[in-house]
Amino acid sequence: MSNSGEVDARVESGTTGSSDLVSSSPSMLSALARRGLWRKSEDLSIGDLTYSALARRGLWRRFEYLSIGDLTYSALARRGLWPKSEYLSIGDLTYSALARKGLWRRSEDLSIGDRTYSALARRGLWRRSEDLSIGDLTYSALVRRGLRRRSEDLSIGDLYLQRSCS
Repeated sequence: MSNSGEVDARVESGTTGSSDLVSSSPSMLSALARRGLWRKSEDLSIGDLTYSALARRGLWRRFEYLSIGDLTYSALARRGLWPKSEYLSIGDLTYSALARKGLWRRSEDLSIGDRTYSALARRGLWRRSEDLSIGDLTYSALVRRGLRRRSEDLSIGDLYLQRSCS
């Protein structure tokens, strides 16, 4: 694991046997919904964003080896969509960076910013002043609020997570 606390994830088609990989079920939607933080009626899942939304735009292939942090740096940067010099936050990913590149319209109903700010902020879990990365959302931010234990085997949507040894 890097100093920034990135979580390694491998998105693979049909990989279920490795003890290092966490099953893609339950999704973040299910996990948060069980805690009363997310209504099942909301069509909001981080997995839907990272795989479905980006894959529909040809930005994500299932066989790629990606960490959650690498999604913003490596995967998008490899495609020339994100300079490594940019400081990245979840809001920056959806609104600043992708919107600047014409890949994301504010009117779309699939945005990390909508999930992290609107959905979580509505429940009092997110303040605009917080400087959170995607990794911070899944581990630090939720752990700080007692919503997730590091020992829990929770995947982020359709991703298979694999935590690297430090």
